[in-house]
Amino acid sequence: MRQHHLRRRERVNLGSYYTPEECVKIAESLLKPHIARDTVLLDSACGYGSFLGNPLAETVIGADIDPHAIAEAGRLRPNATVLRRNALVDV
Repeated sequence: MRQHHLRRRERVNLGSYYTPEECVKIAESLLKPHIARDTVLLDSACGYGSFLGNPLAETVIGADIDPHAIAEAGRLRPNATVLRRNALVDV
């Protein structure tokens, strides 16, 4: 997905980069053999929730600073916990 709701300056200031779907699928295929169902999956910069959509783990948590992106992530995976948080605070 693309972040059409953000202007270029906002994307830069938020550090907003959305992982292409092809890359998400590759990462999931590499991770799947190593994740047990009882694993907690945390995506600390989940954006629209691309990594939350494929249930690799039973418990899924996503966080992002962008309220629009978090709303989209919550629709994609209603049983995931989505938080509006900045994972890059004090880095």
